[in-house]
Amino acid sequence: MRGHLRDHKGTPAMARASFRLTAMGIRHLKEPGRHVDGDGLALLIGEPTKDGSTGRRRWTLRYRHDGKQFEVGLGTADGPAAVTLAEARKRAADIQASVKQGEPPHLTTKTSVPTFGDVADDVVAARRAGLTSKIQGAQWARSLGTIPTDPDRSRTDNAAFGRRTAALAALRAKPVDGVTTDDVVAVLRPIWTVTPETASRTRQRIEIVLDAAKARGLRTGDNPARWRDSLAYILPPKPRREAAHHGAMAFAKLPAFWRRLDEIEAPSMPVLILQFAILTATRWSEAAGARWSEIDGETAVWAIPAVRMKQGRTHRVPLSAGALAVLQRVALLRRDGVDLVFVGHRNGKAFPSIGSRSKLNLMMNGATAHGMRSTFRDWAGEMTDHAREVAEAALAHQVGNAVEAAYRRGDALAKRRVLMDDWSAYVTGKERSACA
Repeated sequence: MRGHLRDHKGTPAMARASFRLTAMGIRHLKEPGRHVDGDGLALLIGEPTKDGSTGRRRWTLRYRHDGKQFEVGLGTADGPAAVTLAEARKRAADIQASVKQGEPPHLTTKTSVPTFGDVADDVVAARRAGLTSKIQGAQWARSLGTIPTDPDRSRTDNAAFGRRTAALAALRAKPVDGVTTDDVVAVLRPIWTVTPETASRTRQRIEIVLDAAKARGLRTGDNPARWRDSLAYILPPKPRREAAHHGAMAFAKLPAFWRRLDEIEAPSMPVLILQFAILTATRWSEAAGARWSEIDGETAVWAIPAVRMKQGRTHRVPLSAGALAVLQRVALLRRDGVDLVFVGHRNGKAFPSIGSRSKLNLMMNGATAHGMRSTFRDWAGEMTDHAREVAEAALAHQVGNAVEAAYRRGDALAKRRVLMDDWSAYVTGKERSACA
C-alpha cells in the first residue's frame, strides 16, 4: 500500500508517503510547471519547445536541513536515461534517509546543483501561473531563455540580440551557485543601450531568479544581478527617454479614414479587427481574440473575460450599430466549430498585430491600433458632455482609488452604451442604434 514506510523489498519509503502521481498519469502529463508527488518529490515540466513539443521533464527533490530548504535533481523523466516514478521515489527516499543521518547532498556532493536555466524555468512557471496576461508570461519566458526569441527581420539590432542570446544560453547552462557578475553583464551589455527597457527588465528578472535560488539554499552571497550593489559600477546609467506614446490619429480625421476602410470591397481580417477595435475602444489583442461565445446578440453586449484583460477584470462592452455591422460581415466568413471571431487564414489563430509593412499600416500613416483609444478619449473629452468616469470606464480604466472602486460596484453599462453609440455615429456617419 502507498502509506507503508517500507516497500515489498524492505526499502525505506518517504515518511509522509502520500503520493499523488501515477506511472500512467505521468506518460500523458505535459502541462508546464511543478507537479508534486509527495514529501518533496516533484516532476518539473518546462515550457513547450518552438515546434510545440512538450518541454523538458525532470525529477527534483526538495528537503530541509538546519532550517533551510534545498533542492536536488534526480534525473530526467524522458529518453533512454529516463528515471521512472518508482526509481525517483527510491532515490528520494534514500536522500531523505541521508538527510536524517546528517549527510544531506548539498554537503556531500556538488553535482546536484541545478543550472540557472533550471531555476529560471521554475520561476517562469510560477510567475505564469499567477499572471492573467499570457503576453506578460511570454515576455518573462523569452527574457530568461525558457522559450526562444524569434529573430525579427525588420530590426536593425539583431547582431546585438544575437550576442545577448548566446550569452543567455551560456548563463542558462551554468550551475546556479556559480553565476557571477561577468555572466550577467555578458547578457545585458549587448542590449543595454540598444533597447534599455528590455535590458532593464531582463536584469530584474535575472535578479529574481538568483534571489529564488538563494531562498532555496542553492547559492549564497550577494546577488550579482543587483543594480545598486553591483551593476551600477559596471554598466552605464540607463539613458533617460521620454515616455513613448502610441501614435494616435486626430479624431477629426477618423471619419474620412473610416470611409476609406468601408470602401474596401473585400476587407482583410486585420481591417475588420481594426474597425471592431475602433468602435469598441478596445485594445488590438482584446478585439483580435474575441470569441462568439463572449457576445450576446440579444443584449448587444460583448463580455471580455478577466483572463484576456490587462487589469484582470471582466469588461462588458456595449455594442453599437456600427460594431454589430462589423460582426455581421465577419459572420459570413465564420468557420464551423470555430469560436474565434477573427480567424487567421493561415493558421486559424488570432492575428497578433497589424503587419509593419502591410497596406493597412501604410494607410494609418503613423497611427496605431492602440492609439485609436487615445483618439476616442480625445473625442469624448473635447466633443461630448459625457462624464469623464464614463469615458474611462469605456476604456476599462479604473477611476479613483481602491476605496472608491469598492463602493462603485456598477460598470455604468447604460451610460457607456449611449457614449459608444455616439462614438459609432461620429466615426461611421450613420445614425445611432435603437438600443440607445
